[in-house]
Amino acid sequence: MSPYVAREDKNVYMREYMKRRYHERRAWALKELGGKCCNCSTTENLEFHHKNPVEKEAAISKIWNKAYAVFEAEVRKCELLCKQCHIVVHRATEHGTLAMYRHCKCDACREAHNAYCKEWKRKKRASVIQSGE
Repeated sequence: MSPYVAREDKNVYMREYMKRRYHERRAWALKELGGKCCNCSTTENLEFHHKNPVEKEAAISKIWNKAYAVFEAEVRKCELLCKQCHIVVHRATEHGTLAMYRHCKCDACREAHNAYCKEWKRKKRASVIQSGE
């Protein structure tokens, strides 16, 4: 008998392990942040909202599988909002950003998108020139 575990068996184990880890960490984070929306106190459809977007290192949904210290530090920068309150908060604050441009075509959002595109083209041209040397 081989001392190695079959790849399929390992995949099944890891899938279950990561699923369990995700649910445990999400439950911990919800409990740590109070388990209810900061605005309306509902417990349904809760989302993590970074209080200060400047301090945001990554979205909680992207780092639940990282080291516990990294996950915990990021959770502490957040508050819980229900989906509806989260939408209201972001609608009011994000005009003039790339994230908002997808849903809004006001002058501020278009200007932000145009500035991003110009900067991207400038960087692209600079990298092509450098690679050609």
